[in-house]
Amino acid sequence: AFAFGLGWDADGHGDENGDVFMQGDYLFHYFLDGTGPGQFGFHYGPGLRVVSSGEIGVRFPVGMDYIFQGNAVDLFFEVAPTINMTSTDDSYISPELGFRYYF
Repeated sequence: AFAFGLGWDADGHGDENGDVFMQGDYLFHYFLDGTGPGQFGFHYGPGLRVVSSGEIGVRFPVGMDYIFQGNAVDLFFEVAPTINMTSTDDSYISPELGFRYYF
């Protein structure tokens, strides 16, 4: 599945605090059967991250999901190792918490 995100970089991986970022990932999902009214699962996959400061990075998120029964919404937690491909060549691990809506 394709996943797209928009967020705010509060800890300053860009040139300064407060950078806005966009990211897109191609995620593989594996959901577990029989985990209650909803479903727990895992995801991983390659992606890209673009920051308003001009950074472009390659990322590989790995995380956990909970999709609610009868809804097109899930909650997720993931960590995404990211390698900056532009001027500063740094790398970092980005923890993320959020929700997804499935179309």
